[in-house]
Amino acid sequence: MASLRELVQTLLPNAVPLAKVRDESMARTVTWVRVMRMRLPAFDGMESGDLALIPLTLLTSAAPDAQARADLVEYLAEHGSTGILLLGDEQPSAAESKVRAELAQVAEQNGLPCLAVHGMESAQLERSLIGAVVNRRAELERQAVGLERQIAALALDGQGLEALIGALAAFIGRAVALEARGGVSLAVVAPAGLPSSGAAAKAVSHYLSKSRPTGQRIPLPAVPGAPEGERELEEGIEESPLGDEGS
Repeated sequence: MASLRELVQTLLPNAVPLAKVRDESMARTVTWVRVMRMRLPAFDGMESGDLALIPLTLLTSAAPDAQARADLVEYLAEHGSTGILLLGDEQPSAAESKVRAELAQVAEQNGLPCLAVHGMESAQLERSLIGAVVNRRAELERQAVGLERQIAALALDGQGLEALIGALAAFIGRAVALEARGGVSLAVVAPAGLPSSGAAAKAVSHYLSKSRPTGQRIPLPAVPGAPEGERELEEGIEESPLGDEGS
């Protein structure tokens, strides 16, 4: 079993919190994953510990008004859901943004974490999350194998270090620097098209502006709602070459 924080940290580093996240809420164990369906009940068999996946396009059809969306969130809270993952486009329309904001507000009022995820189909995300819930180590290995194959294909295609490091940066959603001994930068890439892209680009500029006599390894930042002990990097951003986007 894995907590919601662990699932987000390992599988969804680009997930964007839509509401304030409480530490204790992110620490709850996810026992299963349920995808919203276009039927009643929308979440068939919802039990305590289940994580709710809601496609934004489906939400606007199944719960067309604010009251219906509030009822849906309250249903999840009453049944002990661990949280909501709202699937949609990176740039939702004005109407979808309004719906998303309303859902997040009600989720916060009911103590449910609500995070936005883009770039994944609901069935694909459901399989990955269930795989991690059942056997987290096996799912992480599967994800790592997929990344290795992607990098190997780029290398066989004759792509340079920028492309190889870019694949890693996109995978983890963070800026990545590859250094030789002595701190010489071989490749530095900030992933594009992600919620953290702006901050990652600033982190790269900050990194490149500093000279270092030796190479460094920078830990990844904590996910939203992490305990205080995991936030040390965020508190010391100015001392870190890649800021809070380092790897």
